[in-house]
Amino acid sequence: MIGRDYCLQMCRYNRWMNGKVIDSSAKLSNDLLNLDQGAFFASIMHTLNHLYIVDQLWLARFSGAVEPESKIDDLVYSDIEILRQPRIELDAEAEDFFSQCSNDWFEGELEFTSQADGLLYVVPKALAVMHFFNHQVHHRGQVSTMLYQQGMDIGVTDLPRMPL
Repeated sequence: MIGRDYCLQMCRYNRWMNGKVIDSSAKLSNDLLNLDQGAFFASIMHTLNHLYIVDQLWLARFSGAVEPESKIDDLVYSDIEILRQPRIELDAEAEDFFSQCSNDWFEGELEFTSQADGLLYVVPKALAVMHFFNHQVHHRGQVSTMLYQQGMDIGVTDLPRMPL
């Protein structure tokens, strides 16, 4: 069941993995980070920007805050070191949000208009939360592959091997 404890565990995992991805990315030049490698969002930086923007978007939807103005394919940050601190802060914001959720919160529905297709969706909150975390894992996997193609191995990514 999706609930507070699950979300807090996944927040810790995302913080760990985002740190590993940014640390590895920081060893590459901006030219390599912004190089079109044929991925869905082209480059490492575009993919990391997509993750950052979409994470902001989902957290705004979950909390009822105003959604960010950035579009899901915008390049807000073209330098990994400039992205580092906002990413750390956003991961902390997610953990703070979920730490305040009761398990009852996950039983409701979430209504939102998708930036991807402009359609209105009404979905169970638990499903939206699952997607929030799954989306991050999916795109970080793409980044991991692009980093590997540039000679960078981010190391182990398995959730059970996350440091406690």
